[in-house]
Amino acid sequence: MKHHGWHRLCLRLATAALALAGCAAPLSPAARAVRFTDAASIARCQSLGEVTAVDSALRSRQVAWNGLRAEAAARSATHVVLIPYAPQSSGFTVQRARAFRCGP
Repeated sequence: MKHHGWHRLCLRLATAALALAGCAAPLSPAARAVRFTDAASIARCQSLGEVTAVDSALRSRQVAWNGLRAEAAARSATHVVLIPYAPQSSGFTVQRARAFRCGP
């Protein structure tokens, strides 16, 4: 049963990647303000959880990173720290990051 749930998730992610492949929306001002940083730089920041975006053969990694910034901005984050990943042979990889709010 769990296998079917994973299969559905993979199918949804692949469908989303195909739908967004040629029509990446421009970043909002809030998303443009979200900065990538390292774990040492966010020691005093509030953790806002994990954000994800799809990186596929049809989209550049930069588009996926912009998706991370947009999702982080929706949580009022100021910074994101990429979570290392291993590329998948299925044609897409889920880019992951931890979102943080730093400052006042």
